[in-house]
Amino acid sequence: MTVTDGIRPVLWSTVLLVPPYKKYYLYVAPANQRSKVLPQLLGMYLVMFFLGSTITRYRPHHFERLLDSGYGAQIEGILNDVPTQFLYLIASELSRKRPVSC
Repeated sequence: MTVTDGIRPVLWSTVLLVPPYKKYYLYVAPANQRSKVLPQLLGMYLVMFFLGSTITRYRPHHFERLLDSGYGAQIEGILNDVPTQFLYLIASELSRKRPVSC
C-alpha cells in the first residue's frame, strides 16, 4: 500500500469475474488538467449520483436522450459495471486492503 499511495490518484482498477480478476489503468493527465482528475471512488460516486438523482429522478425524459446520444454505450457500461465495482472498491478501502489478484 505504501508503494502505490503515491500514484493512487492516477491508478484505477477494474475488478473482473474472470482471470486475471482485475486490471489497472493509469491516466496521466496533461499538466493543466491534473488538478481536475478525481480519485476513482469519488468519480464513480459522482457519476452514479448524477445519473440517479439529477437525471432519472428529476429529469427522466433526458435519460432516453442520453442513451441515444454518442455517449449511450459508455452510460450503459457505467450502469452495468460501476455499482459492483464501487461496492468492492469501497469495501477494500474500508478494510484498508487493495484488491488482490488471484
